[in-house]
Amino acid sequence: MTAIRQISPRWTPPATAGARFGFGKSERCIEAPWAEAWLDGRSDILDVGFALSDLGWLRTLLGVRAAGASLTAVDIIAPERVANRYPDDLRAAALAVPVIHGDVRTAPAPAAAFDAVTCISTIEHIGFDAAGSATDSAFARWRTLEETPTSRDPRVTPDALAAFARALKPGGIALISVPMGKGGAVPVHDSLGYYTRQLEYDAQSWRDIAEAPGFRLLEQRFFTWIDEGEGAWIEAAGPEALAHQTAWLTRHATGVALAALERL
Repeated sequence: MTAIRQISPRWTPPATAGARFGFGKSERCIEAPWAEAWLDGRSDILDVGFALSDLGWLRTLLGVRAAGASLTAVDIIAPERVANRYPDDLRAAALAVPVIHGDVRTAPAPAAAFDAVTCISTIEHIGFDAAGSATDSAFARWRTLEETPTSRDPRVTPDALAAFARALKPGGIALISVPMGKGGAVPVHDSLGYYTRQLEYDAQSWRDIAEAPGFRLLEQRFFTWIDEGEGAWIEAAGPEALAHQTAWLTRHATGVALAALERL
């Protein structure tokens, strides 16, 4: 069983230990406050997947920037391409964030320039999603489930973590969240009716993050979705506790894993 290491109670779910919380909400109710707590005191932030990030997380990032932190994005999609998705009160601020265009694994991010890299519900899409040219979708996706790829290059996660390490100063942190369950390339049916896949991590693939070379694991936490009534979240002991479930064509992840890693 994977041991949980937590150096401080950076974020506590709004419930007592073992209780359910986040009723009817997606994993974003866990990821955003957890990452925001870890960003406290960090002044140079690189966010991966900024352009189409969850609007709650986008609001968090822009709030941190407004408070004085430097924020840079790296993305395969230019925010201008999807400007209409940003609320009126966020649009100008979102479009003002400097963006390094490209796949984070090969994008020309400056070396040892950041004291935090955030990758919230994004690394699972790398290697599946590509920028699209259709007018109705920012991504090149598929019309049918049968067309979607059923696997991903196993080097994607290690290569992404290596890119995070290059971008971070010594002592900088990488904050990563992923869907977790049975594992494998699970299909997603998006809001436009297209299909894609994302990697659902399991105990084995999680080690590519938790044990990434060049990093020290500061914290890892796991949460599982209880699909009763309107649904709720509960903290779990580790990947094995989520191994019975999957997010196969579900409306959001049924398990989520969080890791805070320190660059050595």
